[in-house]
Amino acid sequence: MRKFVFQLESVLEYRQNMEDHEKNLLGRAVQKALAEEQSLDKLSLKRQQHLTACKSSEVNLTFIHQQEVHLQYIEAKINQSQEKLIEAKKKVKIHKRSLVDASKKRKMIEKIREKRLQEYRRDLAKEEQGILDEAGIAAYCRNNKG
Repeated sequence: MRKFVFQLESVLEYRQNMEDHEKNLLGRAVQKALAEEQSLDKLSLKRQQHLTACKSSEVNLTFIHQQEVHLQYIEAKINQSQEKLIEAKKKVKIHKRSLVDASKKRKMIEKIREKRLQEYRRDLAKEEQGILDEAGIAAYCRNNKG
């Protein structure tokens, strides 16, 4: 009996590799977005702590000015971090779409493979049935001769 050979097996493997690659890219993008989110949280906490420290300290014009400058620096860092987070989330969306596309392409080839495998099994069953029929007819003819 002949072995099942899928002509598009190399295409299926390629599509699987592309899907795996997209999964890796998505994983890295998600990790980067989480890191940016943690960075933003740390900066927000730092700003809150700074504001709390300013309220409890003595009032001095120089001190107030230094605190204002420092607060502006923290705000600028927060804005930068927010922009980085937005970009990271955009990349996550892009990689999700790419992964979905790669997955659809792989599944399309897998459906073709399954269809061809069913056809192969059906043909194989017909072939086996034909051999059994021939053997049955031969046995019947031998038994009826004698």
